[in-house]
Amino acid sequence: MKVYERTENGIATQVSVKDGLEEINNAMMAGKREVRTMSSISRTDYAIEYKDGRKITLVQIDAPEESVDEDSSPWTVASHRMLLHKFTEASADGRAVCNKSFRPWRYGNGYDFATRAEHEASQYADLYAFCPRCESK
Repeated sequence: MKVYERTENGIATQVSVKDGLEEINNAMMAGKREVRTMSSISRTDYAIEYKDGRKITLVQIDAPEESVDEDSSPWTVASHRMLLHKFTEASADGRAVCNKSFRPWRYGNGYDFATRAEHEASQYADLYAFCPRCESK
């Protein structure tokens, strides 16, 4: 995703492409009486100098990656073996978030708890669905 880095008198901020193009369009058309000079640095970058002394450069850059806080809650199946539920803890004493009466399903080799990301990356991810009530809580 692209954003514009807007530098006004040495102070840089990031604005959306829509807001950046709106300022460029305003400087070229409606507000051109307020603009001393406007130049295109490249196909996507612009320098605008207003008559009131403000100097603005708009440079199109890639938006920084937002860090995703991964939920480390344990997910596994309960009574419905194709629906994954979020549990309060990864043990036999854990209860489903959506319904406190749901307990984890015990397989022959024990309980199978994993995070949501691990379930989505599993080779069997297409066989399961996540409980919508657990997701919302």
